Formats: sequence, structure tokens, C-alpha cells
Amino acid sequence: MANKTHSWSLRQILSFEAIFIAFLFSGAYKTHPVLTWIPVDITIILLALSGSIAILLWFRDDWKISPILQIFIMIYLIFILYVVLSTTWSNSSTYAQFKLLRLFTVVPGSIGGALIIAQSNVRFARFLRLIVTFGILLSTLVIFQYISGTLNGGFSIGEGAYLLPSRIMGIAGLIFIYWLSKTQNFYKRIVLIILTSIHILGIFLSSSRGALVALFAAIGLFVLLQMWYNRYHIQLPHEVRDLGLTGLIGGTGVAIAISAGVVDLTSFRIVRRTLRLFLPNQTETSLLARIEHYQFSFEQWLQSPLFGHGIGSYGVLRTGEDIILYPHNIILEILIELGLIGFGLMSSLVFIGIIRIYRYKQAASDSTYSFLIAFAFFWFVSALFSFDITGNRHFLMSVALLCVSSEILEVNGKTE
Repeated sequence: MANKTHSWSLRQILSFEAIFIAFLFSGAYKTHPVLTWIPVDITIILLALSGSIAILLWFRDDWKISPILQIFIMIYLIFILYVVLSTTWSNSSTYAQFKLLRLFTVVPGSIGGALIIAQSNVRFARFLRLIVTFGILLSTLVIFQYISGTLNGGFSIGEGAYLLPSRIMGIAGLIFIYWLSKTQNFYKRIVLIILTSIHILGIFLSSSRGALVALFAAIGLFVLLQMWYNRYHIQLPHEVRDLGLTGLIGGTGVAIAISAGVVDLTSFRIVRRTLRLFLPNQTETSLLARIEHYQFSFEQWLQSPLFGHGIGSYGVLRTGEDIILYPHNIILEILIELGLIGFGLMSSLVFIGIIRIYRYKQAASDSTYSFLIAFAFFWFVSALFSFDITGNRHFLMSVALLCVSSEILEVNGKTE
């Protein structure tokens, strides 16, 4: 299945995984001025291209429609049918149609690509390398904008917001931690620690607290799972010791720079936003808005707990206008718009992923098993902070990766 080498090559750079990554993260760069000449949304172009390549690979028998894949697709189709049915009682038209279009296109495209990649350990390794490449480019761009003084208005690529780029930097940082746990080479470990630190700095400079929380939460889960594998022995994984030492050195350097007046922490937007939480008579706008969204969502869900108010209805319920507006929390969004039925269908997909990966617990190495779970957990925590369900298709992608990850787990378990 697929190529039998993990090395870089032009063929791999132009592979299915490369096209899929470009599609999956197109929202981070598609509004760049260089791409404005393209008359069609680049996401749709890349979706069509990756879909065509996927069909070709299927004819070549490079991936198979396994029974578990059929079950996953069937549940998603039932979920889609229920979403379509919910339009009959939804008070939204414009936003509902927008969501439906994406649930029929970019979301299944994200899920389908992951279902293909998860069937090959070679494709999976290439997939991670490409995410890391994307993350390095973004981190470099953030730091460049900071040094050049163009970051004052917030990090952006074209008209795109900082949220998705920050998440890409975050997931790349998690991949570095995973690689750190797999190598004993001193020089590789130094490089991986430096790269992890650069990505954390990139997220910090881009002012994305959600991505930082998701990254640290995913790293914490990754470490706990490895300790669980070792029957909770007190000895910490070596990557934790490396990161602790790096944090101590870095923290000491920052403390010296602050005390010497070289660095003013309040000049960073993320610090100013966070400090407002602790000042009297001050409110942090984005956090306060999210709390209000959460309270309103819960109250509205209680009025129709089983069926919800229909797809896309949140904006109308909140403002009286049919606009793109969501609770900034994927759980509350599903509950308020699709009720317990929709939440149950979506939870079924997650449940399948958890059951499937647990089944291969004994066959896999501790690092690969822990990473796959932490990978999905990162996107889940991210989905609790912003974007709607279609914007959080990366979480559904990671769940799909869990469902058919037996090839990844078995191969790594045999070779590590």
C-alpha cells in the first residue's frame, strides 16, 4: 500500500497527502493577495483535486473500504440526513444553507482524506511531516511579522484570522513532542525542543490563548497516557525532563530580560488580554462574549432538548437576524441546533474511534498510541473555543483517523 519509503522526495511532496493538507488548511492562506486572482474558492478546487486522486488510488487498490469505514460513513450519512430534516423546523435559511453545503462537501472531504491516510503507516508519517512543514512556515512568518513591526494589528495571512494558523502551529508542536518521545539521539532532541519552543512562541505572538490551552492540554494527556502505559511509575518520560529543563532555562532568560527592561510583557496582546481578567472593573471582551454565548445556548437548548432548534438557528435566536453566528463551542452548538439526537449521532462517531483505538492498545507502541489520542484531543479542545461545526472539521478528521488506525498502530508496535 502506497510508497514503501518514509524519505522525502518530489513524488511525496506532490502526493495525495500534500494535496489533502493544502485542502484541509486552506482557510489559513486562501485570502492571501497572491491568490485573489483565482475566480473559484481554492478550498473547492483542492477538494475536487484530492477527491479525484482518492478515486484513482481506490481503483489502484491503494486503500480499501473496510467494514469499520462503512459503519463510520453510514453514521455520518444518518447525521447529515437528520441535519437536512432539521431545516423543516429551523428559523434559519441563509446560515442553514451555508452549513449544509459545507457538511456535504468540505467536512466529508476532511473525513475521507483521514480515512485513506490512516490505512497506511507511510501515508501517516508523510501526513505528519507535511503538517510540521506548514507549522514551521507559519511560525517563521509570525516571528518575521513581529520583528518587522507588522504584527500590531494581529497575525494574519491576507484577510484570514489568526485562529487556524495558531492551531496548525499547535498541532505541529504536539508532533514534535511525539517525535521527541521516539528518539534517543541527543542532537535530534535538541532540534525538536528548539522547534517546539519556536512554535509555542509563534502561538504566543499570534495571541491565540485557545491554541495554547489545547496544545498544553494535549501534551499533558500524551504524558499521562505514557505514564499509564508504564503503570504510573514515578519516572517521567524523558521528553518531559527535556521540556522542563528548556522551560527553566527559557523562563530564567525571560525573567532576566524583564528585570533588565529589555522586554515589556504588556506589549504583547495575549498578555494584555489575559491581565484584564484580573483587573477590577475590567472585562475581557472575547471571554465575556463566550460566557454569554454559553449561558444563552444552554438556556435555549432546555427549550427544545431532544430535537434542537434546527441547523443554523443560533444566529436568529441570538440576534433575530439570519447571520453566521455560533456559540464558539461545538458541544453547545450541536445541542442547541440539533438537540440530543444530533449530539448522540455525533458522539457515536467519537465512540467508534475510542473503541477502535482501544482495541489495538496492546499491539501499538506507547508513544504512537498516546499520540493518536492526544492528536484528536487537541482538536477537540480547540473546538470548545471557536468556529462552528463545519469550521471544526479538523476534529472530525482526527476522529476518523482513530477509527481506522489499526495499520498505523500495528506497524509502529512491531518496529519500535
